[in-house]
Amino acid sequence: MGNNSGAASCPRLLSSVVSRHACHLVCIAVLSSITLLLWWTSSGMLPLWATTMTSGRLLEPVEEPPRATLLHGGLASAIAPPCLARSSKATSELLVIGDWGGRGRSPYMTPVSRAVGVVSGQLAQALSAVAVLSPGDAFYPSGVKKVNDFRFRVTFEEQFSHPSLQIPWYMALGNHDYEGKLKPLMEYGKTSRRWNLPSLYYSHVFSMNLSESSSVTYQILFLDTNRLVRQFKRLPERDSDQWDWISDQLASSTADWIFAVGHHPIYSVADRGTNPILVQELLPLLDRHGVALYFSGHDHNLQHVRTSNHSVEMFVVGAGSYTTASMAHKATVPIEFLKFHSGAWQRGGIASVSVGGCASTVTLHHVNPTTNPPSATIAYSYTVANPRKRPACCVPET
Repeated sequence: MGNNSGAASCPRLLSSVVSRHACHLVCIAVLSSITLLLWWTSSGMLPLWATTMTSGRLLEPVEEPPRATLLHGGLASAIAPPCLARSSKATSELLVIGDWGGRGRSPYMTPVSRAVGVVSGQLAQALSAVAVLSPGDAFYPSGVKKVNDFRFRVTFEEQFSHPSLQIPWYMALGNHDYEGKLKPLMEYGKTSRRWNLPSLYYSHVFSMNLSESSSVTYQILFLDTNRLVRQFKRLPERDSDQWDWISDQLASSTADWIFAVGHHPIYSVADRGTNPILVQELLPLLDRHGVALYFSGHDHNLQHVRTSNHSVEMFVVGAGSYTTASMAHKATVPIEFLKFHSGAWQRGGIASVSVGGCASTVTLHHVNPTTNPPSATIAYSYTVANPRKRPACCVPET
């Protein structure tokens, strides 16, 4: 160490016991510790190593602007804005499982989809999940033919048989679901108490109690993006009715949060890629009304995309049966928009969503079908502030 005038003030007793060099080290260490402690205390911040983590979810966020920071070991943790550190810790837990439709021959499940069924049950139990959101493609390759089709039993009921998954499932339609009959998909809810697909597109409002005197609502729009992007030529050139419905739902919503679920990604770097009409029309519409999260599938991987001029966080969760590392359409997504991408071969993926009063955290989980039993690791986690800002987020807890 170089000369330090502060060392001269060390007590003579200390100098008589230890060498002058040791005195230098002790004094500098003490002064540095006091300085750091005073800074942390005055700023209200915690050092990163003191942050409490559980299941990869940041419980006491560092006070900085929102961003996702990759940490060692493949874990990404979200940094939340100041008011989020003081928000209520009450949360409502959801799972997102997309493109889990197995395959068209016995046993009608893939190794990945079977593992996703096991891991999603374990995760639902650990989180006390209240619902599952599905962005579509429930039955590969050609949907179902009738309401008592055996695929409902083997690919849905048996694949997702864990007791903790006997909760409401809210479905959106995928392109492979369109290859079969749509009416049985909408009528199966009369047979299964957990299956929800009342119409081609619909909305559901959830309510969560934060305390005895306050609650938070979140509305989720389940879209039929097959019609929005005109996936098939037999569909109308433009689904004006659905576009009007989306606008009306968003404009009239009084919910604290709004999320949306659709099969097709708005932006995607992978095989199926970006959908121009969703970029040009859906994204600005969602952004204008403060929609916080948009979940999709269609591409068989995990992605997080956020543009520089919209507040909507877009997540692709399409790794329920197959995965691909393809980035065939990376040119359609500016590099600064892509926050996370993973398509590891034969590694499935699902998401969990922790909805709070002021902040929600999306965690992406890798699923490994090669272990016995199948296992999961946290791949990425991101916390987003509520763009609608309805709850009193920045009121300190008493």
